[in-house]
Formats: sequence, structure tokens, C-alpha cells
Amino acid sequence: MNWFAGTKRSLRQEVQPLAERRIEGQTPPRDGAPGDNLMTVGERDDQGAAATPITARITRVADLSATLLFALEGGLVGIAVGLDPVGVLVVCFVSALGGGLIRDVLTNALPPAAVRDWHYAVIVIAAALLVWTGHALFLHVPASLVVALDAAGLALSAIAGTEKALDRGIHALPAVFLGTVSGVGGGMIRDIIINRVPRVLHTDVYASAACLAALIVVMGRLAGWPARMTAVAAGVACFTLRLLAYHFGWALPHLAVAPPV
Repeated sequence: MNWFAGTKRSLRQEVQPLAERRIEGQTPPRDGAPGDNLMTVGERDDQGAAATPITARITRVADLSATLLFALEGGLVGIAVGLDPVGVLVVCFVSALGGGLIRDVLTNALPPAAVRDWHYAVIVIAAALLVWTGHALFLHVPASLVVALDAAGLALSAIAGTEKALDRGIHALPAVFLGTVSGVGGGMIRDIIINRVPRVLHTDVYASAACLAALIVVMGRLAGWPARMTAVAAGVACFTLRLLAYHFGWALPHLAVAPPV
């Protein structure tokens, strides 16, 4: 009887802390998971990484907005080179989601957000349909407006990519690289599909603008700046630099090397 009473007392001592944690909204650690890293569900983003609610909201809005803008731009490029409806849809998809797919694979955020979240697919399909059915209207859109929309998409995508990388615990320097890739990766894949040298490798200031936005986001996170203020500053800097580069014809230097004989 003494042994039985001692066993009941021991089980009660082990079960009681677990019950208290459940009441407090915490989940007891699974086998092999450290108990001191417990965190409520509201403190984690959709990829399981620590993130504040404000940062997660900013990342979400920026990511979906960039997806729409890049999908529209990709659709216009597809129509300009004479693709059929399926080709336009493919170009919309890679333009809008290519950079994010690369980022998520490199950060091991699997399955990628573009695959896990149906909102991305709906946005891309809607953009492709809009461009295909209303392409006559888009043909009269001024080139400066297209560049402005592209600059806005670049800024939003770079901000979202950098925030996601930092939220997954990536070091600041690789986070800048991942934010830049998020902004320019889709356009590079699109240009390769339509058989032209990616614009980012030879035309005006493009990747540099995305890199600037990523740098500002990283510096703001390290300095403890408010998330909204940091995102706005990064977006304005990237957008402004891109438009100025287009207006004044700024470009990084090229080496004049004679082609091999």
C-alpha cells in the first residue's frame, strides 16, 4: 500500500505542471523539445518563427501587395512577347512568386508560403485574367506608370523578404541578400523564360534599390526602431531610388571588354 500511495503521489506531481501550462495557454514540450522555449501560438508567425503581431501584419500586407504588382507586370511582359493564355499565367506566376519561392527554400520555410497559402494563387490567377481580358487598356498605360508600379512591387517584396528572413532567425547579412533576392528573383526567372538577359544584371539601378530597402529593414530591427516606421522608410528609399535611376538614366558601371574572336 505504501508503494501504491507513493506511485500515485509521483504521478500527481508530474501531471499537475502540465495541466497548469495548458490552463495558461501553453503547450507542454514534446520529446526532444526544450521546455524553456515554450511560446504561445499568437507569438509565432505562419512559418513557426518568432515574430511580433505588427511585424507579421506588415510582412503579410507587403507580400500580398508585391505579389499583385509583380503578377500584373509579368502578365504585360508575357503579352508583349506574344505568349498564349497559359504562357501569360506561367509568366505571372514566376514574376510574382519566384523570388519568394527561392527565399523560402533557402531559409527552409517549407512548404513555401506561395504553395501553403491559397491567397497567392488567387492573386496571380486574377492578375493574369485581368491583363489578358483588359490588355488593350494596359497598352496605353504610360511607361513611367509601369516603372512606378514595378518600383512599388520591388520595395514591398524586398521588405517582406527581409522581415521573413529575420523572423526565422537568419543573420543580418544573409537577410539582406534574401530580401534582395525576394525582390529581383521573380523578374530574373521571367526574363530567362522569355529568353532574354535578366534586366537586373545590366539595366539601371534595380537590385541596388532592393538591397537598400533590405539594409534599412535590418538596421531598423537591430536598432529597435518601430516596425511601421522602418518599413515606410525602407519602402520610400527603394521606390525613390528606382524612380530617380529611371528618370536620370543612372546605372552601375560596365566594363568595356572586347568580345572574344
